[in-house]
Amino acid sequence: MAETALLGLKTTWPLAEAVLQSSLFIAGSHDTRGLPHHAPAPTGAAVLVEVACVAAAIASHRDSQRQAPAGATLAAPAGPSAWKLSGRVAR
Repeated sequence: MAETALLGLKTTWPLAEAVLQSSLFIAGSHDTRGLPHHAPAPTGAAVLVEVACVAAAIASHRDSQRQAPAGATLAAPAGPSAWKLSGRVAR
């Protein structure tokens, strides 16, 4: 894992690496209760950013629920998927 580089995306890779290298994991006695040790809770401005993002997502979801008629489903946007486009490298 140490030889892998993921650029541009924020991932949980550092957390996975820390867990896999921990003495508890190596000894076979690791469980999810140990995760806060490897990934401490955000503090300060990071908390405010997380709270703002969650609040924006909730507000957006509520707005979309109010605008859609009962039983309606959302159609996929036309054109290539944003996920496909984000994975492509300019040549």
